[in-house]
Amino acid sequence: MTNRSANQTVRSSTVSSAVGTASSISSPLDELSSAKIALQAAQMTNLPEATAVRNQADTESTLLAVASSDTNIVAKPQIVATAQKSKHDIRRYTAKPGDTITGLATKFGIAPNGIRWSNGLTGEPIPAGKVLLIPPADGIVYTVKAGDTIDSLVGKYQANKDSFITVNDAESGSLAVGSIIWIPNGTQPLPTLRFRATNSSSFFGAVYGSNGYDRGYCTWWAAYRRTQVGQPIPSNLGNAITWKSRAQSAGFGTGNVPRKGAVIWTPASSGYGHVGFVEEINADGSVWASDMNSRGYARMDVNSGSAGGWNRVSYRLLSPEKAATFGYIY
Repeated sequence: MTNRSANQTVRSSTVSSAVGTASSISSPLDELSSAKIALQAAQMTNLPEATAVRNQADTESTLLAVASSDTNIVAKPQIVATAQKSKHDIRRYTAKPGDTITGLATKFGIAPNGIRWSNGLTGEPIPAGKVLLIPPADGIVYTVKAGDTIDSLVGKYQANKDSFITVNDAESGSLAVGSIIWIPNGTQPLPTLRFRATNSSSFFGAVYGSNGYDRGYCTWWAAYRRTQVGQPIPSNLGNAITWKSRAQSAGFGTGNVPRKGAVIWTPASSGYGHVGFVEEINADGSVWASDMNSRGYARMDVNSGSAGGWNRVSYRLLSPEKAATFGYIY
């Protein structure tokens, strides 16, 4: 099977057509096996749709891993309680040759950005011999500077004040200059973002690059913007519908409170879902979000903004009430 059409509508229907054909055959393979076979075939034959097929395979893997239920019982994973961690659990690690950010994040069970932000690093490689500060869990290890206060730090790094006070033994309300603290679930403040409406012809010629998702679609844009602001996300989150659950598995924080620089995730009961990027949060709580390929079932219901479509970037203003109905990946 091959499809060299330059028309995105034709090309994007290839996977759906293949699934429909398979469904019409008696005793077809299960969905996950079919998706993996399709991915292997697409890679071996260098199909233009290979990225879309891989995203679909990632999504199938996630959806089919969800615990099944019947009328009698719901199978759920067990949650193991752990002791409360604090600044006293911050570790120091001396990098060895070949160490990478992702490798160490896996080793210590935290998100990669926690190591990056705690040590002023970008990218993947780590110089051998460098002493790293490793946070106890997701968040940032920070050295207190003159003028820092609890309120200023939790505001700057978008952390929970009560958790901050508890893990840093800061019930007195003060912080010692030079002390090393942990900001649980803190995120780096983003640079001021400037945005403008644009169309695809000039835009993609300047910035297109491979990020694991097909250009022109919402997933590509969200992944691109995250990389652009220094908060890259994995390339294997699948279609938008499984981004939130796969991001959680990868150690990213999620929730329903918008934050500047977060991925905005549209709940969907079927289809491919939809994602975008939080550009700004206004003083009144309204949210400017950008997205790509926002159309049809995936279109965000917003108050105002430019019209979108495949291969186009849109900017939309969400009211505080509407913004609260979406999910977010931090």
